[in-house]
Amino acid sequence: MDRNMSISKVFTLIKDKLNNISLFWKVWICHILIYFLLLIIFLIIKEGKADDDIFHNNNILLLLLRSTIIGLFGILDGIGGLVIISMVTMYLVNLYFQKFYISYIVSLALTYPVFMQFCNEGYGSNSITVVCLVITIIINMVIFRKHIITT
Repeated sequence: MDRNMSISKVFTLIKDKLNNISLFWKVWICHILIYFLLLIIFLIIKEGKADDDIFHNNNILLLLLRSTIIGLFGILDGIGGLVIISMVTMYLVNLYFQKFYISYIVSLALTYPVFMQFCNEGYGSNSITVVCLVITIIINMVIFRKHIITT
């Protein structure tokens, strides 16, 4: 009985901590995790290593696990601060629109085309970037659908 009580207390504490994190950070953390994971998956497929043995190769699994860190440092695409630039753009756009999710999409629409035009040196495929962005936006919309309606 004590163990069940302590587990429920732990879950309650975690839930309270997550509720205290602002929606801005939740959306961007999800964006970073989902976008770079998808990007690595598409790049693995593009390189032709996506066969039945894909999950038995430890290097690919480690690459998937490290995808966020690799992406944030700009190893994939040649620019490390793109996410930070997008976050600042979203903050500034949100000051004008006062609609959270519209600001998120507008900030991506403003920053990623510039990135694709001038900085896409790493893997050189704009179509992969667009597909990953669209999937990431849709997944984020599903995850945060309650907040989209209210904000």
